[in-house]
Amino acid sequence: MGKLTAVAGRLSALARLLGTCSRRWREEEEEEEDVTPFWAVPKDDNNKNGAQAEPDEDEAKLPPGFELATSLKDNGNDYFAKGSVEEAIAIWVQALDALHASPEGEAVTDDSAGDAADSAAPTQGGGEDGEAAADATRSPTDGAASAADDATTPASSKAASAGGDSPAVAAAAANAAAAAAAAAAAARGGAHPAAALGGLLQAAAAAAEAGRGHEREEEDVRVVELRATLYSNLALGHMKQRQWRQALNFCEEALHDQPKNQKALYRKADCLAELGSWTDAEEALVKLESLGEEATRLAAQKREAWKRRWKAADDKQKKMWSAALAKQQKAAEKEKEAAESSVTVTNGTNGTNGTAAKTAAKPKAVVLPAWAPPKISPMCVFDLRRKGIEWVENEDFDDKVWRDSLGRSPVSSYYRQAMPLALLAATAIADMDIESNITLHCILDGNTAPFAEPHDWGILLTRLPHLKSLMVVYIDIGSVSEKPAAGAQMPYGTLLRPVEEAKHGDRVAHSARFLGTYKEFREHCMELPGIVAPQLVLWADAPLFGHSEQELATRVEALTMLASQGAPIVITQESEIPEHGGPTGGPWLADTAKQSLAILELGLGAKAVNGWHWSRFVIPLDQTEKGILAAHSVVGVVRPKGSRATSATCASIRKALRDHSVEASAQQRVPGLGPPTPADTAALKMQW
Repeated sequence: MGKLTAVAGRLSALARLLGTCSRRWREEEEEEEDVTPFWAVPKDDNNKNGAQAEPDEDEAKLPPGFELATSLKDNGNDYFAKGSVEEAIAIWVQALDALHASPEGEAVTDDSAGDAADSAAPTQGGGEDGEAAADATRSPTDGAASAADDATTPASSKAASAGGDSPAVAAAAANAAAAAAAAAAAARGGAHPAAALGGLLQAAAAAAEAGRGHEREEEDVRVVELRATLYSNLALGHMKQRQWRQALNFCEEALHDQPKNQKALYRKADCLAELGSWTDAEEALVKLESLGEEATRLAAQKREAWKRRWKAADDKQKKMWSAALAKQQKAAEKEKEAAESSVTVTNGTNGTNGTAAKTAAKPKAVVLPAWAPPKISPMCVFDLRRKGIEWVENEDFDDKVWRDSLGRSPVSSYYRQAMPLALLAATAIADMDIESNITLHCILDGNTAPFAEPHDWGILLTRLPHLKSLMVVYIDIGSVSEKPAAGAQMPYGTLLRPVEEAKHGDRVAHSARFLGTYKEFREHCMELPGIVAPQLVLWADAPLFGHSEQELATRVEALTMLASQGAPIVITQESEIPEHGGPTGGPWLADTAKQSLAILELGLGAKAVNGWHWSRFVIPLDQTEKGILAAHSVVGVVRPKGSRATSATCASIRKALRDHSVEASAQQRVPGLGPPTPADTAALKMQW
């Protein structure tokens, strides 16, 4: 019964304090009705009809604490402009408190405040033992009755003080007081404790209803706007102090009041970027772009700032490693010079009297530094968003599809989409302007990338609204066996009739196929300028060295002819990527891909425009010991130019590779683990 007494006391205090403890709402005070007789009202010469003049807008009643909060906000802005960030933050917090302070008309009386403090503060002795010690001189029933008597004060006065101008809140407060009174009556009448407890629960429900009544009240627009401004200012102050997590919380508070607050969205994106949440930061910028041209300009500026920041970080890292390598190389050269210039002194007895004989200095051999693979950066969605490309973001940028499901989802869907999306991503990273009518030469090795699965070239029509026509010409430069396998085979040296791959309105994508070398293709299609001259080339995963001397010659011939045409070449190479949930580390550049990049840089003098990237649009081919062997893993755009590219030969490329300590022979493909064995299947079942 002692617990029942404590609950009744706290409930009565809650009923008295309803309406004065909210921070997110504020109601205007009830004005007293003017009962002055009309004959006692002084006449207005400007209003002869006796109608009351409407008050000016400046004389409109401001919400409680609004004027003080506005003054404090301006004062904080002044301190912030002077560089006093700590003082500005403290003043803005005071402004928030002033904005939500209880008005004088709704102040809690001393008696009710004292009762509330008595019921909320811990009694001496702590917890329930303290309450039992305080109530030891009176019976439990009397204690419950006396505690609830405070709640039996006239319900009308309690409801009026709690609800103000809101009838719904006043009625809910009255219900709470009536329920508390019923609980007190049950306690005085010696009713069973369960009956009194039921009354208290009813009172608690009524009190909750009273609180919900306040939530339904609409706030003054000026209060909402000022509060959002203060939260946004607090976010800026914490950003100045590099307290990104606190600043992000204040941005969220500002956006709770004003979801379209440009400053709050801009600062939220900045905080998320500093915290490393790049996906959420980009989502904030996308929301910002939807707010108009100015917001779009701000989002573009922020993305450019991020790119410059990443580039500066990369340049700094490159300089650091270059300095370390140069220092190491310089030390090695000094040691070599000291060894070569050593002097052999002989103390002979044949009359030379110890003359010094210096060894003849040998000519220095030119040793070129060993070649190291270029840095391969992860593909970021920020780099893919550019004018003219309309990505389907919920599909193209879904990590569940292109990262988490690799090796688990059917491979057919990746076959259709990965190559067109990887091509589009490469053009976006290289800042290429794609023409409205394109002939694309897709060069591949049919022995490793057969035509069994068609590609969805309608993806380009969907993502590139300005693209009117697309002609894709597959050119299979892989070696052909003298004894072809059984079944239908492509005719060698013949261009198959173009077929329609996709259509969007009057915009169409066609594809044609040719089996043979690139030189044979150009000679065969010489009279078809719309097909033989490409605007874009895709070198799809074919190793540049090949697997034999003949394949190397075929590939070098194709590269030199493409360099003479001047069309940009999108290069993709297969490599190993980590499996989601598998071993950590990676991705890992395959030996065939490493050799291909070396041929491009050392043999042809071609470097990737804006660097090489790990593509997010890949095709899982096989499981390896490290992770997954995936097609289109590495992607970049090159533009081979000059005599070095147009006159390259197999001998010049081999020499360039050997001079820079690169293996000048065919590399083996990354071995896969093949299909799972029964033991693997059993182990997988045991794992799950």
